[in-house]
Amino acid sequence: MSLTYMLGDPEREDYWAVGNDGLEKVCYPYSDWVDVPAGEFGLEIGLVLLWLIAVVFAILSLLIKGIMALVRAIRKRKVQKPMSRWSSLAAVSQIVVIVLILLAVSLVSAFATADTYIWIVYVLTALMCAMFGMAVYGIVKLCKTQLSKKCRFYNWITIVLLLTTVVNMVYWNVFMWWYI
Repeated sequence: MSLTYMLGDPEREDYWAVGNDGLEKVCYPYSDWVDVPAGEFGLEIGLVLLWLIAVVFAILSLLIKGIMALVRAIRKRKVQKPMSRWSSLAAVSQIVVIVLILLAVSLVSAFATADTYIWIVYVLTALMCAMFGMAVYGIVKLCKTQLSKKCRFYNWITIVLLLTTVVNMVYWNVFMWWYI
């Protein structure tokens, strides 16, 4: 609700509600005024933008890794960098989260019964815990592994964006649920 804007008066004349004096026109049928402090609004926009950056980074990371794997296969080289599988799994998990959330939104907006999409909530909860565990594992492993500065920077960015995804899931799905 806090991320919606007022849409103005509707163009059509069929938005009516029963009031004290009979029928009265509903001025804003799509959303209501929500009094949100600027700091909270900025936090929410920042969280969504960081999550978007995390998803774009995950997609680009998988694309680049796929291209590099094809080049290595063509040249018949076997080069395995430490934490490569971990960063790939982190990227895949971020993409799976977005796909599951979009699937849940499509089912809810199609007025599907709750038993058709409740499994998504359980999978997202398990995935959120797994992603937090992957981030902790990445921090521990990164401190013990000798990597180049470029690989170290890439893995730290992956950890931060993985934690950003977890924070978004906790904020929007847990905190905002209990807040409402």
